[in-house]
Amino acid sequence: MVKESKKVLVEEIKQKIADADLVLFSRYNKLTVADDRALRRKLRSARAEYCVYKNNLVSIAFKDLNIAYDEKQLTGPTAYIFAKEPIAPAKALAEFCKTNEAVAVKGGVFQKQIISADAVKELASLPGREELLSRLVYLLQSPITGLVNVLQGPLRKLVYGLNEIKGKLEKAA
Repeated sequence: MVKESKKVLVEEIKQKIADADLVLFSRYNKLTVADDRALRRKLRSARAEYCVYKNNLVSIAFKDLNIAYDEKQLTGPTAYIFAKEPIAPAKALAEFCKTNEAVAVKGGVFQKQIISADAVKELASLPGREELLSRLVYLLQSPITGLVNVLQGPLRKLVYGLNEIKGKLEKAA
């Protein structure tokens, strides 16, 4: 009976790993219930799932999926964060680690490749999806704005010239 429940749990873990582009490992020593809830809420808003499994079951799931992982990262109390979009959850976890010493990043697996805790911090320092999209829109819009300004230049000069002539005729009259 126990073996069957563990097999089901390993299958669940394998499914989560297969669906995720990023799997983070974090240490959670002496984390209070309130802090745990806050972390879960923060990660949920970043579209990530925070789970605690036995390290042995997670290592079996990684082996079954033929994904390399660092066994040293799967020691001690470890929480697992599964996410499709990698930057927002990494930022949320790094932000939480700054304010709470009970949680620390151990490392993870990004697109089926092992990453260290330092690599997770670098990933967290990258701009988010929304910021990258806004930069892209700005870059696409910039040449068009420049073209419009260049094309409006002769019309502006004509209007300024006509206003000058109008001003001189009003003074003469």
